[in-house]
Amino acid sequence: MNHIQTGFSSFFSKMIIGTMLAFFVYSCWNAFEGSKQFFGGSATSLTIVLSIFVILLLLLSSILQYRFTDKQFLIFLMSITVLVRFVAILFFDAPVIGDMRAMYETAKQVALGSSSNIALVSQVPFIIYESVLIRVFGDATFVLQLCNVLYCAGTAFFIYRIAAILFQEECGRIAAVFYSLYLPNILSCSLLTGELFSIFLFYFASYILIHKGLSHSYIWACAAILFALSNMMYPVGAFILILVIVYVLLVEVFQSADKQNVLLKLIGVLAVFYATHFGMNYGIQAMGIKQYAISNDTYVQSVLIGEQRNKQETVQAKSMKERLDQNLSELETERLAAVKLSADRLSSEGMNGILLKGEKRIFIAVTLFMSIALLHFLIQKQKSEGYMLLLLLIIGYIGMKLLNKDVVYSNLTIPSLFILQSFGVYMLSFYCQRLFFKK
Repeated sequence: MNHIQTGFSSFFSKMIIGTMLAFFVYSCWNAFEGSKQFFGGSATSLTIVLSIFVILLLLLSSILQYRFTDKQFLIFLMSITVLVRFVAILFFDAPVIGDMRAMYETAKQVALGSSSNIALVSQVPFIIYESVLIRVFGDATFVLQLCNVLYCAGTAFFIYRIAAILFQEECGRIAAVFYSLYLPNILSCSLLTGELFSIFLFYFASYILIHKGLSHSYIWACAAILFALSNMMYPVGAFILILVIVYVLLVEVFQSADKQNVLLKLIGVLAVFYATHFGMNYGIQAMGIKQYAISNDTYVQSVLIGEQRNKQETVQAKSMKERLDQNLSELETERLAAVKLSADRLSSEGMNGILLKGEKRIFIAVTLFMSIALLHFLIQKQKSEGYMLLLLLIIGYIGMKLLNKDVVYSNLTIPSLFILQSFGVYMLSFYCQRLFFKK
């Protein structure tokens, strides 16, 4: 019976991997076709440029593999992650506008002891976090940005450790460096949102879950608390719970000899997750603040359309959905507008064209390496199937986008992409070395 269940789990995993392989192969080809316009429609020119770009990435991965000891690499990783982001917050000024301003102003009121008029209901934990820093440092804008830098450094470390556990030490180095030099993440350190803090907590929890699983007597509870805190800082609602449940059932339960114990601990994870939210909710209400929600629905309602909207606006569901989509797009544009303008001051139109071409090449390379990694997963069984947690996260994000649901923010999936594609870089580098440097 256990053999049948394990076989079912393996078959289901292969179906998921095969589906995602088809998706990323199509994405790679589609991006390739779309990028030919930058090279006069010539597929040959684009292929040559991409080949050079991939070779440079392989050389970078080779340097990361052989030129650093483990300690030296960690020092290098933390230094470069912090340095480039610190420079970014100094030179790319991002004014506090839109919902960021609303949260910051509310945090000032909370810091002064006034907490009766908080409108951003689902963002209350992050507002309280901001208020603590404001109470300690006064005008804490720069301090909040510095904290974002530290959270990115922590996320880079957990990306490194997760990839090293799942695949190879070299994969961890490749994934972490790709993340540390990822330009959108570097620029987002200037934005006063809970997103980077939430991502750090999420991958901290994911590291615990992948490294220890549910076998440890109590460490699973720490992962559940971190997942809950991550959801509080930047709410995605029940998506995290669904992700954890599917992962545990697929990887832990079906392949465990002690299924009852694993199921009990899964129930414990759910209980601790909700208990953490309940405890936070109780503390918030004790402060005189009304109850907040664990999903992002209230955030969308209060920030984008306002709590005092006329109920008649909800009669036409389609028009309301179109309005929300438009407002979400405007909010995202507004947040990054100042950063983009600051970047434009340092570049001419020609430089902007080069940056756009570079972004296209990076996307093609990432989808290519993801395809290589997924093909290898499909053919050969790995020592650990913990990568399924990351793959399920990416699938969930893509599924929500296809359904036009904005409950999962894209930046949460970026580290997972870097972790999985690092294995594609490693395997391509491995086979190239065997092909060109045979003894």
